[in-house]
This record gives sequence, C-alpha cells and structure tokens, in this order.
Amino acid sequence: MKGPKSDLYIIYRLLKILKEKGPLSKTKLALYAYLNYQRAVKYLHYLQEACLVQIDKEVKITRRGLETLEKIEEVLRDLGLGS
Repeated sequence: MKGPKSDLYIIYRLLKILKEKGPLSKTKLALYAYLNYQRAVKYLHYLQEACLVQIDKEVKITRRGLETLEKIEEVLRDLGLGS
C-alpha cells in the first residue's frame, strides 16, 4: 500500500517507540519514527493534549499512553495484523 501513513499508524509507532526505548528527545523520536521533525512535533502536541505523552526535556509515554498502546495492539492482533 502506497501513500501517506495513516494518523493511527503514526500514533501507534510513536507510542511503541517510547515504550521500547524509554524517554527520548523529540529529534531522536522523530528519527526512530521516520518522520520529519515538524510533523513529529505536531503529533506529539496532539498526544500531549490527549495525555498520552509528557513532554519536558524529553518525551515520555504516560500510563494512559501505555494503556492506549495496549488497546491498539489488541485490535491489531484481533485483525491478524500484529505480532
């Protein structure tokens, strides 16, 4: 499938990276997620407003973010798309 990545996929990737790698700078997180910095920051502000991440010097996933990630992973498994 070609074309822009969906918002949900990007949110999933950002949350998964934060869970796996721990707190990261915005720049490193953007690199890991294969997003340009401006686009990553846009998503991070959205995630912060939804209380899924906390942004200080570094970005870290919140408890609510972990719970949301688990729900997304459950749906992906149910659809046969997750590991």
